[in-house]
Amino acid sequence: MHRALGAALLLLVLAASSEALAAPLEKVDCKQLNIAPLIAPDADWVECYRAHEARPGNSINGIVADYQVLMADARTHVVHIQTGKSGPNTYFFKDSIESRLKGFDELEKVSEFAGEPEFGDYEMVRFQSNLWKVATDCIGFLKYTHASYTQGGGGGAGSYIVGYDCWRGTAPDRAAVEAMLGSIKFPN
Repeated sequence: MHRALGAALLLLVLAASSEALAAPLEKVDCKQLNIAPLIAPDADWVECYRAHEARPGNSINGIVADYQVLMADARTHVVHIQTGKSGPNTYFFKDSIESRLKGFDELEKVSEFAGEPEFGDYEMVRFQSNLWKVATDCIGFLKYTHASYTQGGGGGAGSYIVGYDCWRGTAPDRAAVEAMLGSIKFPN
């Protein structure tokens, strides 16, 4: 049952992600990504994708960015991670963790976000949501790196990682979430 539900989640995610990206997502072996965290070896499914976007822009190099997506159903919890790494003279708009998490269309009936202690450079929040019509307790996370400020005073980031870890039938295991985040080789 979880495999069928996972496939439905995947279709929702890809539809939303494909609209945001000019380049299509390519399915890849998760070992090819530098975000492949510790995922239980007995996970029902794990799928990974990447995309490269290059289009004309204001700088000589245009707008260049690389994206990675990892989704996994580890039986007791579901993990969804997205990263972006910009090219030369390209930056990502820095948005709040709440706004970024609301962009995950598969999360339904999201509760209010509650502050959660940071882990390293990760901003974290706790919330409840429905995934596949099943109530879950979640921890969301967001990290920006290589921050810069434009001449107009706006802020941007050279790379980001955003995602959630939603647990079914139990509160999130903070130690497991921290171990997962600590295992990610964030894009430099």
